[in-house]
Amino acid sequence: MPNKFILILFFLWPCVVLSASDCPSWKVRTHNGQKYVERQMVFCLVQGRGHKNIISPSCMKDNCRPLNISPRPILRLPPPVLQIGTPGARICAGLGGVLELFDYFDEGSWRTSDRCLFSAKNFVDSDYLSGLFKNHTIFDQN
Repeated sequence: MPNKFILILFFLWPCVVLSASDCPSWKVRTHNGQKYVERQMVFCLVQGRGHKNIISPSCMKDNCRPLNISPRPILRLPPPVLQIGTPGARICAGLGGVLELFDYFDEGSWRTSDRCLFSAKNFVDSDYLSGLFKNHTIFDQN
């Protein structure tokens, strides 16, 4: 029996190490209307639907609201919110988050993304948010 535990631990250990190392500090840039401003930002890249999603370390640990509410509530978005860009951006606004566009430097080039900020340390990209609330969102047309 102890050998099975050691064997399971042996296979799980690289996963734990990999998940911790997936949250490095990245070089990012935002545009302030006149020029790009570069800085460092810590976030995790998690494989999503065809691309990688950006998630803050605290949200990665299910430690950020409103993502850790269980069971996930039905999010009813009113018409003013429907005028905001993508479904993920609408969900972000409906949850009280603020959408921020930015670029991050990965594999030798700049990649464009966004993040829904719930607080200074809690954020996810809008595509990830859209996937989480896919079956929990009602877009009211009235």
